Formats: sequence, C-alpha cells, structure tokens
Amino acid sequence: LWACAKCGVRKNELLLAAASAAAPQLSRYDAQSVATLAWSFASLDTEHGPLLRAVCAEAVSRPADFDAASASQLLWALSRLRDGVSPLAVRAMAARLREVATSGLQAQQLLYALGALAKMPADSAEGREGGGGGGGGGGNEAPALAAMLCGAAADAAPTLTANKLGIAAWALARPAVLLQVPSSVAARWEAALRARAVQVREHLHWRTVGHIELGLRTLAGREGWPPSREGEPLTRCLTAAAARGVAVASERSTRLNGAPAALLLRLSPWAAAAGRKGRGAPLLIAGFDPDSGL
Repeated sequence: LWACAKCGVRKNELLLAAASAAAPQLSRYDAQSVATLAWSFASLDTEHGPLLRAVCAEAVSRPADFDAASASQLLWALSRLRDGVSPLAVRAMAARLREVATSGLQAQQLLYALGALAKMPADSAEGREGGGGGGGGGGNEAPALAAMLCGAAADAAPTLTANKLGIAAWALARPAVLLQVPSSVAARWEAALRARAVQVREHLHWRTVGHIELGLRTLAGREGWPPSREGEPLTRCLTAAAARGVAVASERSTRLNGAPAALLLRLSPWAAAAGRKGRGAPLLIAGFDPDSGL
C-alpha cells in the first residue's frame, strides 16, 4: 500500500482487501504501521470508514506508542479523511505531537503537522464529538499546537528547502491557524520566513512565491505591520522568481502547443500519403498556422 500511495497507483480491489484484512487486527500493528496505513489511504484520497474507525480507536487507546514520525503522519492522514475519523483521535494525536515535539521535529514531520493543522476543522482538536465532551483530559490542544508548530517552523526555516518553506508559509497563513499564534511567535516566524526566502531565491517557483507572499500578507494584516515595499530585497527576489516562473510556464506552453506541428514536420505524412495515392493527389493539412517549412 505504501508503494501504491507513493506512486499514486489506486487499485480499489487491493485497497479494499487490505482494509478488510487490517481493520480487525490493528491492535497487533505497531504505531508506525497504523500511521502508514492511514497515510496510504489519505494519499490516495480513498475513504474507508471501518478501517478509519479502527485506526482512531488505536490512536485513542495507546497514544503513547506514537513517536514524532508516526504521530505527525497519522495526524496528517486524519485531517484529509472524513469517514470514520474521530475528533477524539485527532485530539489524542495533537496532544501526543506536542509531547514528542519538545525534542524537535524533522522537516517532513513538521510539514505533516502543519498541513494537518491547516486542514483540521476548528473543533477537531478540542475533544468534542457530537454534543458530548471528549475524554482523556481537558483543554483545547489547537492553540498550544499552533504556537508550538509556528515556533518550530521559525527554528527550522534556515534548513528548509524552497518548496518546504512555501508549504509552511501556506499552512501558517490559514486564518484558523494564525489566530491561535501569539504575536511574539508570529514575529519570529515572519523574520525567519523573510530571511530564508532570500537565501533560496534561485529555487523559488511560481507556487512557492504565491505561498510566501500569502504568508507575509496574512502576517502583516493580522499584526498591523506595514506591507513590503517595492525596493526591499525580499520583494525584488519574489518578483524575479515570479517572472522566471511565468517565463518557464510560457516556454513550456509554447513547446506543448507547437508539438503537433513539429511532429507533422518530422514525420512528413504528406510524403506517405502521396506514395499511397499517387503524385498529384490532393492532401488537406489543417490545425496550425502556415509554416514556411511546408
């Protein structure tokens, strides 16, 4: 299943068979296997209520078995799926992630956690399920988790690639996330984001530029900071990166749009047609602008 998910290969019969076989035996799986199973279904956008209910039961019954890797991966999967997902399990993994993240998160673990936080419904980390209260202790995990992950992103920013930096900027720009982050932590993230964006300017593409620009605008709007000015180094970097992205997209579009004509020129179909129909037979060529090569 992991290989299928990594390759984007969706085999419904295989997924159904795996889910049916795994669900009754999940208590025998280690935490990483439980997380990877849920991650595979989430990566393939495949819902399976019975399996997810079993996964959530394991998350609630033994959260201490999950480390930073498995907790962040499972939290990400639960944020993308709906059928069978329990808010109690989301809360358990959010609380566990706070505990294990004190020793630091690797870049991929941080991105899983940020992506989950950005997609979580507002009440998922509050322990509410239906109209009743949740178990396993009180309190709302979401604000503490948001503040912790924002601080972790600021600490990790000097080592993040351009793509990972953009994903972090997008996740932390979500209003439901940013509103839970203290101003002091938000300011630290904003400074780290600006500094790293300049450092990785040669690797920024159009989507990353958009994510970073969104992140900075959202931060400035919330805190009342002045917007970036045209002459600032960061503004120049983002503008140049966006221009490069547009140029690359335009070149690729031109190449793809010109592919039929190039193929026609290379294969010379009119020569083959003339051989079949005899010289002087009419041949209609349509679908592109006149070309001097014809």
